[in-house]
Amino acid sequence: MSDRRWLVRGGIGIAVYVVLTLLPLALMLAPARPEGRTFLREFSVGLAFGGLAILGMQLVLTARFRRVKAPYGIDAVYHFHREISLVALALVLAHPLLLIVDDPHTISLFNVFTAPMRARFAVVALVATGVVICLSYFRRQLRLRYELWRRSHGFLALIALVAAVAHVELVGYYVNTPLKREVWLVYLGAWVATLGWARIVKPALLMREPWRVDSIREERGNSWTLSIVPKRAGLRFDPGQFVWLHLGASPFVMAEHPFSVASSAEARGHLEITIKGLGDFTSTVGSTEVGAIAYVDGPYGQFSVDRRRAKRYAFIAGGVGITPIMSMLRTLADRRDARPLSLVYGANTPEDMTFLEEIQSLTERLDLEFVPVYRVPPDGWQGEIGFIDTGVLGRHLHEIRSTEFFVCGPESMMDAATASLRELGVGASQIRYELFGLV
Repeated sequence: MSDRRWLVRGGIGIAVYVVLTLLPLALMLAPARPEGRTFLREFSVGLAFGGLAILGMQLVLTARFRRVKAPYGIDAVYHFHREISLVALALVLAHPLLLIVDDPHTISLFNVFTAPMRARFAVVALVATGVVICLSYFRRQLRLRYELWRRSHGFLALIALVAAVAHVELVGYYVNTPLKREVWLVYLGAWVATLGWARIVKPALLMREPWRVDSIREERGNSWTLSIVPKRAGLRFDPGQFVWLHLGASPFVMAEHPFSVASSAEARGHLEITIKGLGDFTSTVGSTEVGAIAYVDGPYGQFSVDRRRAKRYAFIAGGVGITPIMSMLRTLADRRDARPLSLVYGANTPEDMTFLEEIQSLTERLDLEFVPVYRVPPDGWQGEIGFIDTGVLGRHLHEIRSTEFFVCGPESMMDAATASLRELGVGASQIRYELFGLV
């Protein structure tokens, strides 16, 4: 698909999102409107409706509808999901605060023992929303296990939405016509259906397409490569994309994790996924048994040379960020691509540089300039030392205007590399990212 068609699809998706977010506010302003209410009170309700619509759309953003996410990349969608949740929380919190400013007696409605049921539902929705967002932002600081967080996230989000819609219905001021009430019921039904798709339908579909761990090998950099093969149909993907992997667990158990595919897109009979031991799950990958069952949901992502046409490509990697780039290099080698390529790859030591030997061998199959950058170089090292900065990139990047850049690694490294590229005159539209840390 051409870049223009991706832009058109992306623009349509954004427009639909905006319309669905603003529709509750438009319904609020439509006849028949309640009389005798102050501007501040009406304004607070408008903010709450906007926040509620955003929260409901969060379920759609995380449901992994492949066609919906294709123009943007699921990584970008998840980061938008994370940041827009703060906007929703601010709008929802502003609603009771403005009501109290308008009428201080409103604060009595927060007493759930004496307040009417409509107010109790409002408190439940507010508390559940706050807990969902706080747990998402501080999960690692609280040392909350990923699987437990996933279960609580969906459960609390559903409670917040149902309680909020119940509050709207019981207040009744803005569902005082059949059309308004039906629209809110459609919204709620769509949100519940979306959650059902993500938690029931999709896992059931994955159960029909199991994979098996065919081999496992240790890599440099405290990493392991799993080779998995399908028991039935394989998977077509663009080099650089990623999948959600259920390893040794039913897809109905919320224990899947996102990993970039490291193998060539031309090797259709299997997938290779290289995982660095960083957390509870990843640190146990090395003990996976050959023959273990796996389930794969994907592919996802826009981080691919197949999505961006250019005369030459430059790749900048740090740490485990080499995995999607390795997929692209392997694919280009299998296709006998003759375009000039550059790879600037940063690591602490050679032992931390995953795929080092294979990358060196790929320089014989590709027109590839490989630039390793070591923070702690070996004795006698004559190459680049330190960090990937403007000086390193300036010495090794060529014909910048005709190059497409792919950057992947730790967030601090990507920020620094991007700033260096911009300093060298690279346009923002030439730089592609793979944003890790989705959850």
